[in-house]
Amino acid sequence: MLEGKPVTAGVVSYIPDSTKGNSSRFNPISAIGADGTYTLNTDGHAGAPPGWYKVMLQDGTDAKAKLPAIKADYKDAAKTPLSVEVKAGGSYDLDLQK
Repeated sequence: MLEGKPVTAGVVSYIPDSTKGNSSRFNPISAIGADGTYTLNTDGHAGAPPGWYKVMLQDGTDAKAKLPAIKADYKDAAKTPLSVEVKAGGSYDLDLQK
């Protein structure tokens, strides 16, 4: 969500947060759908292993998949302020700022 509206383009990546005990070697990733939802996939399988992740956003591969104007920090795994603990059966909303 950005200013109360769904972000409808781009790619979301969950980067394992080793500082919080997540030593996974896989990065769950998903394209963001036209309705603002996303479904993570990890190494070809649906979902993400439990644990803490830093959340990073990127532009998609074509012109229609560009992110709106958001803070540059969201595009950098080392700087992103977004963090999520994945638990079984969880659903995660992300609130972004310009």
